[in-house]
Amino acid sequence: MTFFNPTILLITRYVLGIILIFSGLIKLPDLKGFFVIVVQYNLVKGKLAKILAYSLPFVEIITGILLISNILLPISSLISLILIMTASLGVIYAYFKNNRLDNCGCYGTKIKIKINKRKITENLILILINLYLFLSTII
Repeated sequence: MTFFNPTILLITRYVLGIILIFSGLIKLPDLKGFFVIVVQYNLVKGKLAKILAYSLPFVEIITGILLISNILLPISSLISLILIMTASLGVIYAYFKNNRLDNCGCYGTKIKIKINKRKITENLILILINLYLFLSTII
């Protein structure tokens, strides 16, 4: 058995792809609300925050479709890894800065997820899964 098992990679691509597509789609109906969440992190402001909030759902959806379709896998898996790492850094920053966000914004305004140790752990697991997939494309 090789370290990069084709069945595990297939499952990984589908799981990550579905999470990204769902995450992007659920943000679309309330982009203004998602923008408010992005601003509450106090990491980006003004036009940059608006660009991020209004484009991120589309990047997530497109990346998820590419992962599931096995198209441009080295690039799509890298983008997926960057997305989850960036989101995780924001969540970790908010957690340790005692930023009292009621919702991490991971699924927009429709599904509220608190920033806590469990969310950080979930994100770290997603980072490892993403890393496994990305490494399979370059090794």
